[in-house]
Amino acid sequence: MSFYFKDIKPGYDSAGSDDELSDVLNSNRNNNDVSSDSEDDDLSSLTFGSLKKAQDTILTEERGAASKTSSKRKPNKVKPIVEKESDPEESGDDLVESEEQEDSGSEDSEGDFFEEGSNQSGKKKTRKHAPKEQSSKKRVPKVREIPGLNYAKRENQLYTDIRFDKSMGKPENFAKVRSRYGFLDEYRQKEIDELKSMLADRKLMSKISEREKEEMEARLISSKSKLQSIQNRELETKIVKDYEQEINKNNKGKFHLKKSEKRKVVQKWKFDNMKSKQREKVMERKRKKRLGKEFRSFEFHNR
Repeated sequence: MSFYFKDIKPGYDSAGSDDELSDVLNSNRNNNDVSSDSEDDDLSSLTFGSLKKAQDTILTEERGAASKTSSKRKPNKVKPIVEKESDPEESGDDLVESEEQEDSGSEDSEGDFFEEGSNQSGKKKTRKHAPKEQSSKKRVPKVREIPGLNYAKRENQLYTDIRFDKSMGKPENFAKVRSRYGFLDEYRQKEIDELKSMLADRKLMSKISEREKEEMEARLISSKSKLQSIQNRELETKIVKDYEQEINKNNKGKFHLKKSEKRKVVQKWKFDNMKSKQREKVMERKRKKRLGKEFRSFEFHNR
């Protein structure tokens, strides 16, 4: 077989094919050079307005793609994008602002998406009759709310006197409090008598200091005034109660007096039951009070 192919040489056709390939490559290179030169010439001849329009179209396409992706995450919060044409000199600033807005919008959309997920996961359905839940990090309050006992804000204190507790009787119901704790008046009277006897003892007063003596006198005055005020209040309630009973003898419905009318009834009863000297003192006091009001109303006093 080697004998037959020993003297074979490439013919004219094969050499011509190589030349044709080199010509084609050279022609392609020349065409590319010409096209690049023509493209450079075309770009140099373009105006700023056409460049800006092309840039705007690219931006709108990118924003449309971004809005489509965000609409899949939150379809209710997508807002239409409105763009305005501007001058070519301001194109650089507009590009920077638009990029910042895109970044902030994407961050907000991601934040809203994660917030919605956390809210959905945090909410739990509770049954109607389920027990009340409370955090274990907080201490259990000493004073708890009792259903049925509605306290006012000023009365809802941490430490209160059991005598004025609503569960034992309302604090404004003075009659109940007096009926339960009226025996304390005896102890108050004993305390007053002891203080009087101690102050009357000269030997004891010589041994104690002036400061202690003044404290004892002040305590005696305060205890006297407390006992007198309690007794006066009890007397006033009794007077009003008796007067209302007389009025409501023949009435089917109960008639209650106002505060101003109660005050008048009490003053009338006190004035009727006073002694002659006490009446004179009261009348003199009222006369001086009236004269003082008239004197203050004069014009020369206001100058």
